[in-house]
Amino acid sequence: TPDTIHITTTFEINDSVITTKSISCSNSAIDTFYMMGSMEDSLRVKYFLIKNDGYFDGEQREIPVFPSGLEETKGQFFVLDRDTTINPIFDQGLSTVTLYAKADELDILKDEINYLIDYKYACNEQLASKLKAMLAAKQICEARKERFRYEKESVEIIDRLLKNRQDNGMWGWWNRQGSSSWISLHVLEALVKAREMGFSVKLDIPMLTGDLVWKLQQNNSISDKIRIIRLLKMQDISIDLLKFLRELDQEKDKTLYEILSIIELKQLYGIPVKTDTIFSYAKKTLFGNLYFASKQSRWFYENEVQNALLAYRIISRDTSLAKESLVKIRNFLFENRRNGSWLNTYESARVMETLLPEIIQSGNQMQKAI
Repeated sequence: TPDTIHITTTFEINDSVITTKSISCSNSAIDTFYMMGSMEDSLRVKYFLIKNDGYFDGEQREIPVFPSGLEETKGQFFVLDRDTTINPIFDQGLSTVTLYAKADELDILKDEINYLIDYKYACNEQLASKLKAMLAAKQICEARKERFRYEKESVEIIDRLLKNRQDNGMWGWWNRQGSSSWISLHVLEALVKAREMGFSVKLDIPMLTGDLVWKLQQNNSISDKIRIIRLLKMQDISIDLLKFLRELDQEKDKTLYEILSIIELKQLYGIPVKTDTIFSYAKKTLFGNLYFASKQSRWFYENEVQNALLAYRIISRDTSLAKESLVKIRNFLFENRRNGSWLNTYESARVMETLLPEIIQSGNQMQKAI
């Protein structure tokens, strides 16, 4: 209005009045109050104003108070699939110990899904991991005939990932900066899965295909070529890949991750391969679970967990292989969740998307049997 308005403003903390002011407001008024919290409690802050004619307005906010520094989770994860006695030893210098027990593997994956969805940061890898978590939640909801709560958030992440895409159809770490084949594969897996599950995802496949075929013919690393071939396979691109797979076979000094990846690629393309050779690389943990260790690795994501996931997928697809080993690999993966989640968002998403279909299917079969 053209008139000056006379108001009284008040700040309260935990229902105690801290300051009251009389203000004459012609255009605007900025009211500021500095405060400091203590570790004993959180703060409930109220700010309100009253006009001379009795008009009242205000807001109340809860402000949590946290200790300075980082919070670290330290713990152990035990898989009890038979009569078992455990004797955990706890660090006396740390705070209170909390014991959690779950009777369903799906509950563990649901915890991991929530961890990914609530993760604070959002580079392209983390956005793709969040999207994979939401799609996993959707799969669980469909299996249990429950309402899916992340429809809007899934669409928002899909839009952000598409906006962050490079002109050549690839993705880097942040926004539209740089280009990385492993991040591109991770993002594209999430987007293709979202499209399969009914979301609208506009992908420029011809542009991506041309760039990938060109990259495949260059002198890239073994790992990059493996990821490029996987990207092409995801889009059902009809090119002669037998030549490239033979070249990968002939490469020397391959890591176990690369050896298992090549076996999986041959399996995906219907090329004859002795999948049972993977058991020659298997080792047992103290609890008798299976893992696939390698002394050599080139990247942080070429580790024992990723090797186990590759072996798990290979065994799952081959009906001639004994499925008992899947349980032992799965338990190894659960063993590695000793600090409340897996190593990082990428690893969490990879474990979750690999294990979820089998666990949902097992749960459905159990319900039918009951």
